[in-house]
Amino acid sequence: MKNSLTGKPKLSYTVQVSPTTYLKVDLKPFRFNAIDDIGYGYITLLGVVDIGDNNNLLRNSLLSNQDEYQFTLDDVELYAIINLTLAIKDFFSERYVYLLQLFIFCATCTYFVSSYIKKVWVVHCIRKDRVRPYLQPIVNELGYIVGAEVLARWITNKGETIAPYLFIPYVEKKKLTPQLTQSLMKQIYQSPLMLQSQGLKLSFNLTEYCLFDDNIYKASLQLAPHCKLILEFTESTPFSHPDVAERMAHYHNNGIYFALDDYGTGYSAPHYLTDYQFDYLKIDHSFVDQIDHNPRSIHVVECLVLLAQKLHFTVIAEGVETRKQMKILEQCGIKRYQGFYFYKPMSVKSFMDIYRP
Repeated sequence: MKNSLTGKPKLSYTVQVSPTTYLKVDLKPFRFNAIDDIGYGYITLLGVVDIGDNNNLLRNSLLSNQDEYQFTLDDVELYAIINLTLAIKDFFSERYVYLLQLFIFCATCTYFVSSYIKKVWVVHCIRKDRVRPYLQPIVNELGYIVGAEVLARWITNKGETIAPYLFIPYVEKKKLTPQLTQSLMKQIYQSPLMLQSQGLKLSFNLTEYCLFDDNIYKASLQLAPHCKLILEFTESTPFSHPDVAERMAHYHNNGIYFALDDYGTGYSAPHYLTDYQFDYLKIDHSFVDQIDHNPRSIHVVECLVLLAQKLHFTVIAEGVETRKQMKILEQCGIKRYQGFYFYKPMSVKSFMDIYRP
């Protein structure tokens, strides 16, 4: 029933007080002052009326002082106006601690699950050869190609190329470098380039973590008979394993060479040249960038070349972008160059089109 004046639901009941007399009682509109859940709950009204789950009446008896006047509400429907805003407010105010804990738990689980899924997806893409080898040629003083550095390029399903700085840091952080290096080695080994690579210097970037990976070692042994294999150390942290020198010697005994990449920056300290057996020294592009306008860069490069000659290293200058830089480097005694002035990184097929043994 609804109140004829307000139009709101009302509760009424009729009590028989004598065989011929009935008393009808109308209750004023009421509201919940507590809520157990949104849309559900229980409350005691007037001390005798209970509303339970889904507003289904659980206990509904009105007792008077006299048993004969007992009245029950078993067949009566109860209507209640619920203020949704107030109900939500009460719900959160009473349970904000639990909700906060639930939110933190869900956010933490989401982070770890998404992180795991992302890592699995990257590993899957590496295994499916989505990350492909691109070769940047290394030339001599006459401009002839004598070698190439194998770089990683992620190719999407649409044929778009993802720049290395967008995925290489993640690969290194998640210690996926061995899987990536092994994949690049495998793709090079299975390519037609192996049919004309005898004497070609092919270098792959390596980390200390990769050095002790058995799969990398096996892949290196496969490649070494078909080319002059060079492993370039690109360390963002100092060597930590005590057996690095011994492990490098193990590679050397199988005809595999080592290069110290980006020398003069990061952790490539001078003691690396004496404590470890390197064969090539690659001068970082930061020195080459300034060599045509900063005399100090020229002096640094001259000293590095002299040091390399004393230690019987072959020096390669990275990041050569102009003819002037190339001429200055040549005057310093450098005879191996790598940079955009000569060639940009290219696919294996494009490299084979320009390389002549």
